[in-house]
Amino acid sequence: MIDTFKLQATEKGIADRIWNNPIFEDYLISTKKKKEEETVIKYKKDYKNIINLNKKGNDVFISIKLQHLYNLELGTDNAYHNASLFTATQSINTIHHLQKLLTLNDEDLEFLKITSIELNTKIFKQNNIEANNFINKVFKSGTRSFVSIHDIDKKFTYKESKGSYCMDKVYNKSEQYSQYCKAGTIAIERRIEKNRNIYKLTHCKTLEDLKCLKKYTYIAKELTRFTDGILLLDWNIDQRYSLRKLNKRELSKINLLLRANYWQVQTKNNHNTFSRKKKDYINLIEKIGCNIHNSFKSTVKTSLNKQLRNKNKTCKNVAKTPTKKQVKTSIKNQKNVAKTPYMIKGVNATKTKSLQEIRAGGFENININIKNQRL
Repeated sequence: MIDTFKLQATEKGIADRIWNNPIFEDYLISTKKKKEEETVIKYKKDYKNIINLNKKGNDVFISIKLQHLYNLELGTDNAYHNASLFTATQSINTIHHLQKLLTLNDEDLEFLKITSIELNTKIFKQNNIEANNFINKVFKSGTRSFVSIHDIDKKFTYKESKGSYCMDKVYNKSEQYSQYCKAGTIAIERRIEKNRNIYKLTHCKTLEDLKCLKKYTYIAKELTRFTDGILLLDWNIDQRYSLRKLNKRELSKINLLLRANYWQVQTKNNHNTFSRKKKDYINLIEKIGCNIHNSFKSTVKTSLNKQLRNKNKTCKNVAKTPTKKQVKTSIKNQKNVAKTPYMIKGVNATKTKSLQEIRAGGFENININIKNQRL
Protein backbone atom coordinates (compact mmCIF):
# COMPACT_ATOMS: atom_id res chain seq x y z
CA MET A 1 0.00 0.00 0.00
CA ILE A 2 2.81 2.38 0.90
CA ASP A 3 5.83 2.22 -1.38
CA THR A 4 8.02 5.16 -0.33
CA PHE A 5 7.62 8.21 1.89
CA LYS A 6 9.61 11.14 3.26
CA LEU A 7 9.79 12.46 6.81
CA GLN A 8 10.98 15.71 8.34
CA ALA A 9 12.46 15.68 11.85
CA THR A 10 12.20 19.20 13.27
CA GLU A 11 12.83 18.44 16.96
CA LYS A 12 16.59 18.90 17.48
CA GLY A 13 17.12 16.00 19.87
CA ILE A 14 15.37 13.50 17.61
CA ALA A 15 17.01 14.91 14.47
CA ASP A 16 20.51 14.64 15.98
CA ARG A 17 19.86 11.09 17.19
CA ILE A 18 18.79 9.98 13.72
CA TRP A 19 21.64 11.82 11.98
CA ASN A 20 24.29 10.31 14.28
CA ASN A 21 22.93 6.78 14.04
CA PRO A 22 25.88 4.43 13.25
CA ILE A 23 23.93 2.34 10.71
CA PHE A 24 24.26 5.12 8.12
CA GLU A 25 27.20 5.61 5.77
CA ASP A 26 28.27 9.07 4.60
CA TYR A 27 28.71 9.90 0.94
CA LEU A 28 29.90 13.15 -0.59
CA ILE A 29 27.57 15.31 -2.68
CA SER A 30 29.63 18.42 -3.46
CA THR A 31 32.35 20.74 -2.19
CA LYS A 32 32.23 24.51 -2.58
CA LYS A 33 34.73 27.23 -1.79
CA LYS A 34 33.57 30.57 -0.50
CA LYS A 35 35.34 33.91 -1.02
CA GLU A 36 37.14 33.54 2.32
CA GLU A 37 38.53 30.22 0.98
CA GLU A 38 36.43 28.19 3.41
CA THR A 39 35.51 24.81 2.01
CA VAL A 40 31.89 23.78 2.45
CA ILE A 41 31.33 20.05 2.19
CA LYS A 42 27.80 18.74 1.58
CA TYR A 43 27.05 15.10 2.10
CA LYS A 44 24.16 12.74 2.73
CA LYS A 45 23.80 9.54 4.70
CA ASP A 46 22.54 6.22 3.41
CA TYR A 47 21.45 2.80 4.66
CA LYS A 48 21.53 0.05 1.97
CA ASN A 49 20.11 2.49 -0.59
CA ILE A 50 16.79 2.19 1.28
CA ILE A 51 16.93 4.97 3.88
CA ASN A 52 18.54 8.28 2.89
CA LEU A 53 19.22 11.24 5.18
CA ASN A 54 19.68 14.86 4.23
CA LYS A 55 20.25 17.78 6.60
CA LYS A 56 19.16 21.39 6.16
CA GLY A 57 19.88 23.58 9.15
CA ASN A 58 18.76 21.70 12.26
CA ASP A 59 16.15 19.66 10.39
CA VAL A 60 16.81 16.15 9.10
CA PHE A 61 14.92 14.87 6.06
CA ILE A 62 14.47 11.11 5.80
CA SER A 63 13.55 9.24 2.62
CA ILE A 64 12.40 5.62 3.10
CA LYS A 65 11.68 2.90 0.54
CA LEU A 66 9.33 0.95 2.78
CA GLN A 67 8.52 -2.02 0.54
CA HIS A 68 12.19 -2.45 -0.39
CA LEU A 69 13.02 -2.53 3.33
CA TYR A 70 10.41 -5.22 3.94
CA ASN A 71 11.50 -7.44 1.04
CA LEU A 72 15.18 -7.09 1.90
CA GLU A 73 15.07 -7.59 5.69
CA LEU A 74 11.67 -9.00 6.71
CA GLY A 75 10.22 -10.81 3.69
CA THR A 76 11.01 -14.23 2.29
CA ASP A 77 12.69 -12.91 -0.88
CA ASN A 78 15.65 -11.23 0.88
CA ALA A 79 15.98 -9.06 -2.21
CA TYR A 80 15.85 -5.38 -3.16
CA HIS A 81 12.54 -4.88 -5.00
CA ASN A 82 8.95 -3.62 -4.70
CA ALA A 83 7.29 -5.97 -7.18
CA SER A 84 4.95 -7.85 -4.84
CA LEU A 85 1.53 -6.81 -3.55
CA PHE A 86 2.33 -4.96 -0.30
CA THR A 87 -0.34 -5.35 2.39
CA ALA A 88 -1.34 -3.10 5.30
CA THR A 89 -0.08 -5.65 7.83
CA GLN A 90 3.32 -5.83 6.13
CA SER A 91 3.53 -2.03 6.07
CA ILE A 92 2.90 -1.76 9.82
CA ASN A 93 5.40 -4.50 10.63
CA THR A 94 7.99 -2.67 8.52
CA ILE A 95 7.25 0.63 10.32
CA HIS A 96 8.02 -1.11 13.63
CA HIS A 97 11.25 -2.47 12.14
CA LEU A 98 12.14 1.04 10.91
CA GLN A 99 11.49 2.41 14.39
CA LYS A 100 14.03 -0.05 15.83
CA LEU A 101 16.60 0.77 13.15
CA LEU A 102 16.34 4.49 13.89
CA THR A 103 16.26 3.85 17.69
CA LEU A 104 13.07 5.87 18.10
CA ASN A 105 10.67 5.79 21.03
CA ASP A 106 6.90 5.74 20.53
CA GLU A 107 6.76 9.37 21.69
CA ASP A 108 9.26 10.41 19.01
CA LEU A 109 7.06 9.32 16.09
CA GLU A 110 4.64 12.24 16.53
CA PHE A 111 7.52 14.65 15.78
CA LEU A 112 8.31 13.02 12.41
CA LYS A 113 6.10 14.81 9.88
CA ILE A 114 5.25 13.12 6.55
CA THR A 115 6.19 15.46 3.68
CA SER A 116 5.70 13.05 0.77
CA ILE A 117 4.10 9.63 0.38
CA GLU A 118 3.73 7.21 -2.53
CA LEU A 119 0.71 4.87 -2.49
CA ASN A 120 0.47 1.88 -4.78
CA THR A 121 -1.54 -1.15 -5.74
CA LYS A 122 -1.15 -3.74 -8.48
CA ILE A 123 -3.46 -5.44 -10.94
CA PHE A 124 -2.71 -8.55 -12.95
CA LYS A 125 -3.20 -9.44 -16.61
CA GLN A 126 -2.57 -12.81 -18.28
CA ASN A 127 0.68 -11.77 -19.97
CA ASN A 128 2.85 -8.78 -20.84
CA ILE A 129 1.09 -8.22 -24.17
CA GLU A 130 -2.27 -7.74 -22.44
CA ALA A 131 -0.62 -5.58 -19.78
CA ASN A 132 0.99 -3.28 -22.35
CA ASN A 133 -2.25 -3.07 -24.34
CA PHE A 134 -4.07 -1.94 -21.19
CA ILE A 135 -1.39 0.67 -20.37
CA ASN A 136 -1.73 2.08 -23.90
CA LYS A 137 -5.43 2.74 -23.15
CA VAL A 138 -4.63 4.76 -20.01
CA PHE A 139 -5.19 8.32 -21.22
CA LYS A 140 -6.11 10.71 -18.39
CA SER A 141 -6.10 11.04 -14.61
CA GLY A 142 -9.00 13.38 -13.98
CA THR A 143 -8.42 16.15 -16.51
CA ARG A 144 -4.64 15.61 -16.60
CA SER A 145 -3.08 13.67 -19.47
CA PHE A 146 -0.71 10.73 -19.06
CA VAL A 147 2.61 11.06 -20.88
CA SER A 148 4.77 8.09 -21.88
CA ILE A 149 8.32 8.28 -20.51
CA HIS A 150 11.15 5.82 -21.12
CA ASP A 151 13.51 5.21 -18.20
CA ILE A 152 16.94 4.60 -19.76
CA ASP A 153 18.55 3.36 -16.53
CA LYS A 154 15.80 0.90 -15.55
CA LYS A 155 15.01 0.07 -19.19
CA PHE A 156 11.23 0.27 -19.08
CA THR A 157 8.51 2.69 -20.18
CA TYR A 158 5.86 4.15 -17.89
CA LYS A 159 2.99 6.60 -18.14
CA GLU A 160 3.02 9.62 -15.86
CA SER A 161 0.59 12.41 -15.04
CA LYS A 162 1.68 15.40 -12.94
CA GLY A 163 -0.57 17.71 -10.95
CA SER A 164 -0.14 20.53 -8.47
CA TYR A 165 -0.09 18.26 -5.40
CA CYS A 166 0.34 14.72 -6.75
CA MET A 167 1.97 12.62 -9.46
CA ASP A 168 0.36 9.47 -10.88
CA LYS A 169 2.12 6.63 -12.62
CA VAL A 170 1.05 3.42 -14.43
CA TYR A 171 3.52 0.89 -15.82
CA ASN A 172 4.32 -2.78 -16.41
CA LYS A 173 6.07 -3.93 -13.22
CA SER A 174 7.13 -7.26 -14.72
CA GLU A 175 9.36 -5.40 -17.20
CA GLN A 176 11.22 -3.83 -14.28
CA TYR A 177 11.40 -6.84 -11.90
CA SER A 178 10.61 -9.89 -14.05
CA GLN A 179 12.28 -12.29 -11.59
CA TYR A 180 10.11 -11.22 -8.64
CA CYS A 181 6.61 -10.97 -10.18
CA LYS A 182 4.66 -12.82 -12.81
CA ALA A 183 4.25 -11.49 -16.33
CA GLY A 184 1.40 -9.05 -16.76
CA THR A 185 1.75 -7.28 -13.39
CA ILE A 186 0.72 -3.62 -13.65
CA ALA A 187 1.71 -1.11 -10.95
CA ILE A 188 -0.58 1.85 -10.23
CA GLU A 189 0.99 4.57 -8.09
CA ARG A 190 0.06 7.97 -6.69
CA ARG A 191 2.60 10.22 -4.98
CA ILE A 192 1.20 13.02 -2.81
CA GLU A 193 3.31 16.03 -1.83
CA LYS A 194 3.05 18.39 1.17
CA ASN A 195 1.83 17.48 4.63
CA ARG A 196 -1.54 19.26 4.43
CA ASN A 197 -2.47 17.43 1.20
CA ILE A 198 -1.38 14.08 2.63
CA TYR A 199 -3.49 14.61 5.75
CA LYS A 200 -6.50 15.74 3.70
CA LEU A 201 -6.42 12.68 1.41
CA THR A 202 -5.13 9.90 3.68
CA HIS A 203 -5.69 11.18 7.27
CA CYS A 204 -1.96 10.57 7.88
CA LYS A 205 0.16 13.35 9.34
CA THR A 206 3.11 11.75 11.19
CA LEU A 207 4.94 8.44 11.30
CA GLU A 208 2.74 7.47 14.26
CA ASP A 209 -0.29 7.45 11.93
CA LEU A 210 1.32 4.84 9.67
CA LYS A 211 1.20 2.36 12.58
CA CYS A 212 -2.59 2.72 12.84
CA LEU A 213 -4.54 0.03 10.97
CA LYS A 214 -7.54 2.28 10.36
CA LYS A 215 -5.45 4.77 8.34
CA TYR A 216 -4.91 2.15 5.64
CA THR A 217 -8.64 2.14 4.95
CA TYR A 218 -8.35 5.85 4.09
CA ILE A 219 -5.31 5.08 1.91
CA ALA A 220 -7.35 2.45 0.04
CA LYS A 221 -10.17 4.98 -0.44
CA GLU A 222 -7.73 7.48 -1.95
CA LEU A 223 -6.36 4.84 -4.35
CA THR A 224 -9.95 3.95 -5.30
CA ARG A 225 -10.77 7.62 -5.91
CA PHE A 226 -7.67 7.96 -8.09
CA THR A 227 -8.35 4.85 -10.21
CA ASP A 228 -12.04 5.76 -10.60
CA GLY A 229 -10.91 9.04 -12.19
CA ILE A 230 -8.74 7.35 -14.84
CA LEU A 231 -10.04 7.65 -18.41
CA LEU A 232 -9.36 4.62 -20.64
CA LEU A 233 -9.57 5.06 -24.41
CA ASP A 234 -9.95 1.86 -26.44
CA TRP A 235 -8.50 2.93 -29.77
CA ASN A 236 -9.47 -0.26 -31.67
CA ILE A 237 -13.03 -0.43 -30.40
CA ASP A 238 -14.58 -0.36 -33.89
CA GLN A 239 -12.51 -3.37 -35.02
CA ARG A 240 -13.33 -5.70 -32.11
CA TYR A 241 -16.91 -4.81 -31.14
CA SER A 242 -20.15 -4.52 -33.05
CA LEU A 243 -21.35 -0.95 -33.40
CA ARG A 244 -24.78 -1.96 -34.77
CA LYS A 245 -26.38 -1.15 -31.39
CA LEU A 246 -25.61 2.54 -31.96
CA ASN A 247 -27.64 4.86 -34.15
CA LYS A 248 -25.98 7.25 -36.62
CA ARG A 249 -25.78 10.09 -34.12
CA GLU A 250 -24.21 7.85 -31.45
CA LEU A 251 -21.83 6.33 -33.97
CA SER A 252 -20.49 9.71 -35.04
CA LYS A 253 -20.26 10.75 -31.40
CA ILE A 254 -18.19 7.74 -30.33
CA ASN A 255 -15.84 8.25 -33.28
CA LEU A 256 -15.31 11.79 -32.02
CA LEU A 257 -14.85 10.70 -28.39
CA LEU A 258 -12.14 8.21 -29.37
CA ARG A 259 -9.89 10.98 -30.73
CA ALA A 260 -7.09 12.14 -28.45
CA ASN A 261 -7.27 15.68 -29.82
CA TYR A 262 -10.90 15.97 -28.76
CA TRP A 263 -10.03 15.28 -25.11
CA GLN A 264 -7.12 17.71 -25.22
CA VAL A 265 -9.60 20.44 -26.13
CA GLN A 266 -12.00 19.33 -23.39
CA THR A 267 -9.34 19.77 -20.70
CA LYS A 268 -9.42 23.50 -21.40
CA ASN A 269 -13.10 23.57 -20.42
CA ASN A 270 -14.32 23.52 -16.83
CA HIS A 271 -14.39 20.31 -14.81
CA ASN A 272 -18.17 19.84 -15.12
CA THR A 273 -18.04 19.90 -18.91
CA PHE A 274 -15.21 17.37 -18.97
CA SER A 275 -17.07 15.07 -16.55
CA ARG A 276 -20.21 15.25 -18.70
CA LYS A 277 -18.26 14.29 -21.84
CA LYS A 278 -16.58 11.43 -20.00
CA LYS A 279 -19.98 10.18 -18.82
CA ASP A 280 -21.27 10.28 -22.42
CA TYR A 281 -18.29 8.20 -23.55
CA ILE A 282 -18.77 5.60 -20.80
CA ASN A 283 -22.51 5.32 -21.52
CA LEU A 284 -21.80 4.64 -25.21
CA ILE A 285 -19.18 1.93 -24.63
CA GLU A 286 -21.50 0.45 -21.99
CA LYS A 287 -24.23 0.22 -24.62
CA ILE A 288 -22.08 -1.84 -26.99
CA GLY A 289 -20.80 -4.03 -24.13
CA CYS A 290 -17.13 -3.03 -23.92
CA ASN A 291 -16.90 -0.79 -20.85
CA ILE A 292 -13.35 -1.61 -19.76
CA HIS A 293 -13.70 0.80 -16.85
CA ASN A 294 -15.94 -1.70 -15.01
CA SER A 295 -13.44 -4.56 -15.19
CA PHE A 296 -10.62 -2.18 -14.26
CA LYS A 297 -12.45 -0.92 -11.15
CA SER A 298 -13.35 -4.48 -10.17
CA THR A 299 -9.72 -5.63 -10.48
CA VAL A 300 -8.47 -2.68 -8.41
CA LYS A 301 -11.08 -3.39 -5.74
CA THR A 302 -9.95 -7.04 -5.56
CA SER A 303 -6.29 -6.02 -5.12
CA LEU A 304 -7.11 -3.46 -2.41
CA ASN A 305 -9.23 -6.02 -0.54
CA LYS A 306 -6.25 -8.39 -0.56
CA GLN A 307 -4.03 -5.63 0.79
CA LEU A 308 -6.54 -4.87 3.57
CA ARG A 309 -7.50 -8.49 4.23
CA ASN A 310 -5.47 -8.79 7.44
CA LYS A 311 -6.25 -5.28 8.67
CA ASN A 312 -8.23 -6.58 11.66
CA LYS A 313 -5.64 -9.15 12.71
CA THR A 314 -3.05 -8.33 15.31
CA CYS A 315 0.26 -7.59 13.62
CA LYS A 316 3.65 -8.56 14.89
CA ASN A 317 4.66 -6.27 17.76
CA VAL A 318 1.52 -4.18 17.24
CA ALA A 319 -0.76 -3.36 20.15
CA LYS A 320 -4.34 -3.37 18.92
CA THR A 321 -6.04 -0.05 19.57
CA PRO A 322 -9.62 -0.41 20.88
CA THR A 323 -12.36 1.36 18.94
CA LYS A 324 -14.73 3.90 20.53
CA LYS A 325 -17.49 1.27 20.53
CA GLN A 326 -15.24 -1.22 22.36
CA VAL A 327 -14.31 1.42 24.96
CA LYS A 328 -17.98 2.28 25.61
CA THR A 329 -18.86 -1.43 25.92
CA SER A 330 -16.00 -1.98 28.38
CA ILE A 331 -17.14 0.95 30.55
CA LYS A 332 -20.74 -0.30 30.43
CA ASN A 333 -19.66 -3.81 31.49
CA GLN A 334 -17.66 -2.38 34.40
CA LYS A 335 -20.74 -0.47 35.59
CA ASN A 336 -22.87 -3.62 35.36
CA VAL A 337 -20.34 -5.63 37.39
CA ALA A 338 -20.25 -2.91 40.03
CA LYS A 339 -24.03 -3.02 40.35
CA THR A 340 -24.35 -6.83 40.24
CA PRO A 341 -24.24 -7.65 44.02
CA TYR A 342 -26.84 -4.96 44.75
CA MET A 343 -29.11 -4.61 41.74
CA ILE A 344 -29.60 -8.19 40.48
CA LYS A 345 -31.96 -10.46 42.36
CA GLY A 346 -30.82 -14.05 43.16
CA VAL A 347 -27.04 -13.42 43.04
CA ASN A 348 -24.85 -15.05 45.67
CA ALA A 349 -21.75 -13.12 46.74
CA THR A 350 -19.39 -14.77 49.22
CA LYS A 351 -18.06 -11.38 50.28
CA THR A 352 -19.73 -8.06 49.76
CA LYS A 353 -17.97 -4.76 49.80
CA SER A 354 -19.08 -1.21 50.13
CA LEU A 355 -20.04 0.69 46.99
CA GLN A 356 -17.03 2.96 47.52
CA GLU A 357 -14.67 -0.05 47.53
CA ILE A 358 -16.25 -1.46 44.42
CA ARG A 359 -15.88 1.86 42.59
CA ALA A 360 -12.24 1.91 43.68
CA GLY A 361 -11.77 -1.35 41.77
CA GLY A 362 -11.90 -3.99 44.50
CA PHE A 363 -13.38 -6.95 42.65
CA GLU A 364 -10.72 -9.57 43.32
CA ASN A 365 -12.48 -11.17 46.33
CA ILE A 366 -16.03 -11.11 44.94
CA ASN A 367 -17.29 -14.47 43.71
CA ILE A 368 -20.46 -13.94 41.69
CA ASN A 369 -22.45 -17.03 40.78
CA ILE A 370 -25.31 -16.33 38.39
CA LYS A 371 -25.54 -19.82 36.94
CA ASN A 372 -29.11 -21.07 36.66
CA GLN A 373 -30.37 -17.84 38.23
CA ARG A 374 -33.25 -15.94 36.72
CA LEU A 375 -32.51 -12.25 36.40
